[in-house]
Amino acid sequence: MFSNYISLLRVNHWFKNVSIIPGAYFAIVLHKGTIDFNTSFGIIVAFVLVSGISSVNYIVNQIADIKFDAKHPDKKNRPLPSGKVSLLRAGQLAAVLLIVCMIIGYFAYNLYFFYTLILLWLAGIVYNVRPIRFKDVPYIDVISESFNNPVRFLLGWFAVTSFSIPHLAILLFTWALGAILMTAKRYDELRFYGKNLVPYRYTFNTYSLNKLLAMMFVYALLSSLTLAYSVYIYQPSMLPGIPFVTMFLLWVIKRVTSSGSRARNIEMFVFDRRFIFYSISLVLFFIYLVLSR
Repeated sequence: MFSNYISLLRVNHWFKNVSIIPGAYFAIVLHKGTIDFNTSFGIIVAFVLVSGISSVNYIVNQIADIKFDAKHPDKKNRPLPSGKVSLLRAGQLAAVLLIVCMIIGYFAYNLYFFYTLILLWLAGIVYNVRPIRFKDVPYIDVISESFNNPVRFLLGWFAVTSFSIPHLAILLFTWALGAILMTAKRYDELRFYGKNLVPYRYTFNTYSLNKLLAMMFVYALLSSLTLAYSVYIYQPSMLPGIPFVTMFLLWVIKRVTSSGSRARNIEMFVFDRRFIFYSISLVLFFIYLVLSR
């Protein structure tokens, strides 16, 4: 059925690719100053291409993990481990989608965008496919999976300009935010399913709740420091808002590790009404700081 292929592509996870928008926004503010129709259309197409490559990586992930997913309490019902979609069909879909996205990326954008699009695809390969398969290495799994965030940021940036690259600090900030979410996901899975997940993912044999919680606080601190440095470089008037960002991140950690959350819903936390309210409030506060300088 068509719905099985939509599930295979994980279209409901495409919202993660909105991280290309901050990259595009920074590039516009720092280099173009204004936004026109061509730039807007280019950002939209870039989002579609990034989402397409993300879906290719999701398919690769499910092909590589088919035996492991069959042992997972929830993931065993996915299209591949349940047999609703064959491995051949999944592979063909991934290959066609990869080729189409790469061709459009090559001809529609600059080479920096194209090479970064390749980097996004390669990140999925080294994370999921042997002999490297960072997914099975404790701590490195979070580090490598969160690498997608700064790559998406760069894709948004290069969709607008190729004359420069963003400062390393802001790329580290986007990486640290992803690391918080990925660690929280593992924390929730370990808490609800315990060591029963070891046959599904070997890293759970190393992780403990205390270790994962400590990792989240480290990533929260790192994100606050890198954001503060980025603000200092680009917009010093926004520095007073950094403590509010830190408190916000700590609140997020508290929420995703609370007894009421579930592992399968961690990544959908961004749709929580309170998360949306606090996020909008924080953005408005930063806008106020800029306008009142």
